[in-house]
Amino acid sequence: MAPGLQTDMSASGEAGLRGRSRPPGVGADSAGPQAWQGRKAGFFLPTLGGGGAERSFLILASWLAEQGIAVDLLLARARGSLLPLVPSRVRIVDLCARKTVASLPGLLDYLRREQPEVIVASLNAAVVALAAKRFFLPRQRVVAHYSSTFSGERRVGGLQTRLMMRPLRRLLPTADLVIVDSAGAGGDLARAVPKAASKIHVVWPPVNAEGAVDDPPAHPWFQAPGPPIVVSAGRLVAAKDFATLIRAFGEVRRRTPARLLLLGEGRDRGVLEALVRDLGLVGAVDLPGFVAAPMAYVARAQVFAFASPVEGMGRVIPEALACGTPIVSTDCPHGPSEALGAGKWGRLVPVGDWRAMADAILATLEDPPDPSFLQRRGRAFSQETVGRRWAELLFRHLREKTPRAV
Repeated sequence: MAPGLQTDMSASGEAGLRGRSRPPGVGADSAGPQAWQGRKAGFFLPTLGGGGAERSFLILASWLAEQGIAVDLLLARARGSLLPLVPSRVRIVDLCARKTVASLPGLLDYLRREQPEVIVASLNAAVVALAAKRFFLPRQRVVAHYSSTFSGERRVGGLQTRLMMRPLRRLLPTADLVIVDSAGAGGDLARAVPKAASKIHVVWPPVNAEGAVDDPPAHPWFQAPGPPIVVSAGRLVAAKDFATLIRAFGEVRRRTPARLLLLGEGRDRGVLEALVRDLGLVGAVDLPGFVAAPMAYVARAQVFAFASPVEGMGRVIPEALACGTPIVSTDCPHGPSEALGAGKWGRLVPVGDWRAMADAILATLEDPPDPSFLQRRGRAFSQETVGRRWAELLFRHLREKTPRAV
């Protein structure tokens, strides 16, 4: 499915495509930047941690602000590892709430005072924004962004996420639009919430590859020639299944010299470090923690590996494509196969199969694809391509679909 095409969901929840052949931002019906100047939007998140949704919002907010749109970044709590990366042209609004669900009064005060044309909310903040619309400000345009898969979150999501799924399910039909990261995730969501199906649009996550290869990472493995490096990135939690990747790497290491870097932080660090020790991989596997610029590592890796059992898209895959780095990924529901063209732009292996992943990593090391071939695919996720699609949805499609009373 091409990026940005609306997902036409039937009552049964099966996804089809509306007949639109023009790519986003092209053609007589596309709005240019001049049509967006003077507009105002709010992007609402619990915090600015280092997850995929937070990185996507940061890239989008920055690009929209460059087009002359007034952008506010609303945070239930103004904290998180990405906070120092917010550009000066994007205003940070701290709602000063101890928990995301307690940010409703602050959000209502902001909406009444600032009157943004639209507010886009993701993660648990979407529940709060939709509650504000449903019970207090029905004319406020709210766009819900859902970056995961509904069925997957029920299986592998944390307790807080699962607790928020019931209110989200009830409130999602009140959204003006629902943006998902892949067609598969859209179909999954439509099956779970049929009343919201007609509002679902697919927009792939944005990638900003500028500067990814300018400065080498500080990690010592990149400072001198050595064995090939396999890189992966994400929260160190069971939902990312780094254990399968470590086991796969153990087989890779048995057959050829190599190193593995796992970028990220999370509650499973101790479990993963113990597995590294048990498999005799100390010195060949490193977990350096959270890094603010993971693409610098990905750009210099010989393979980017991805082991998630479920994923709305997995924005690190488009990042690797943009860098021209070869990819090995699980063929999990739903995003990786969509991003990689069912295996055209990267090798796909069954979920949880560490032997198949090891074979795919070894095959990629032996016969890597042309980086320019991967980068051409990566351009479909560029911040300009994706940003224009978001701008069209927020400031043209949404305005035509739901005229807002003054």
